[in-house]
Amino acid sequence: QRDFLNRVIELNNQKSKLISLHSRRAVDELLNILENMTQGHAILHWLSATEEQIQRALQNPQIFFSINPAMTKSRQAKTWLKVLPKERVLCETDGPYIKMGQKEITPFDTKVVVEFFARAWGIEVEETLNIIEENHRKALKNIF
Repeated sequence: QRDFLNRVIELNNQKSKLISLHSRRAVDELLNILENMTQGHAILHWLSATEEQIQRALQNPQIFFSINPAMTKSRQAKTWLKVLPKERVLCETDGPYIKMGQKEITPFDTKVVVEFFARAWGIEVEETLNIIEENHRKALKNIF
């Protein structure tokens, strides 16, 4: 997997694309590989990391963080979600793989994420939504 991801990063540096990565039990290894990323963007999907790892990831301007509603309820994630800069946050559902109560997550449920960050950042929900929408545009820029 390491070799494959290194090759993907090489290609991405030539084509400037967007890649979404899951790093379960491999955050440090993933961040080592992403140090070689110079073009495009990487989205860290459902990241389970320490604050130190988050600070390290924030050193790479190519990295965005996608947050789903379940993460806003996680004690571990809540400790570092609030330190994410506004310009690096994206929303995701990870549905239908996660549920809120008994209901599968849908795109409408990302409002939980927007509301979480509005409170964390001390701004209105509408302004938070505008920031996150702009982040999505930045992440997708030049990939098509």
